[in-house]
Amino acid sequence: MNKGESKPPLVFTVDVEDWANSTLGPERPITDRFLEGLCRILSLLEEAGAKGTFFILGAAAAKFPEAARAVAAAGHDVAAHGYNHVPAYSLGRKRFREELRRVGDCLAGITGVKPRYYRAPDFGVGADSLWVLEVLAEEGYAVDSSIFPFRGRRYGIRWWPREPRNVLLAGGLSIVELPLPTFEVLGVRLPAAGGGYTRVTPYRALKAVLSAGVRGGWARVHYCHPYELDEDEISAYRHNTSLKMRFSQRLGRRGTFSKLNRMITDFKVISIKEFLNTYKINTYEPDKKAFEGAS
Repeated sequence: MNKGESKPPLVFTVDVEDWANSTLGPERPITDRFLEGLCRILSLLEEAGAKGTFFILGAAAAKFPEAARAVAAAGHDVAAHGYNHVPAYSLGRKRFREELRRVGDCLAGITGVKPRYYRAPDFGVGADSLWVLEVLAEEGYAVDSSIFPFRGRRYGIRWWPREPRNVLLAGGLSIVELPLPTFEVLGVRLPAAGGGYTRVTPYRALKAVLSAGVRGGWARVHYCHPYELDEDEISAYRHNTSLKMRFSQRLGRRGTFSKLNRMITDFKVISIKEFLNTYKINTYEPDKKAFEGAS
């Protein structure tokens, strides 16, 4: 961007969860280690006078309600990240609806705010589980931000639009999908930023990719986790984990705070609520066959 131009917009989101419980398995206990990282992110946003959207895991909020209260008290979006950290596609419609109501009731009971935005743990909405969008809309959710529009080993939908869309559903319902950021190399889509992708990518490259959406008239979405600011967590964890897991999960944590700080300085950081009030979103109607299945 040329000097004097306004900062590129960035939808800033945080997945509020505990590292071991979300990464190693939901049977692992939720600890309070994520609280310090959450406080540091809240402080960064406060200093910048910016708001973000916090997708809060219900089980984490139930055990540490002060986390959800701090987010709400600072005026950020209180959003749902499921109750337990399991992919939405693994639950089926009936159980997913139960989990969705459980996390909604949990967050509303703590903060007084009924969440209307959702992100699935592990981005667990795939091409064969788009019925999740229908259930979300039926339960009063206005926005989902679970789809990574690339072909990944564990998640992603290769053909999904890369820009935000108002997805038309059955029965006259709709829901806005805010996909995670990707870029293309020789026609192949790759994940661009957020989480581990942010940790291992040089900041100049991150800034370039996250700025690219401005030319298309839409803002990119970035996500992070509070635990990624905890440099000592992996070495302090005493339970069995593979060397590969320890290496990959520790990689880049030392520089995460600095990257987030620069991001908040270089971009016009906005919440999902601010995004919806600012941008025109085109409609999209997927093939109806994609919503079949999963009782």
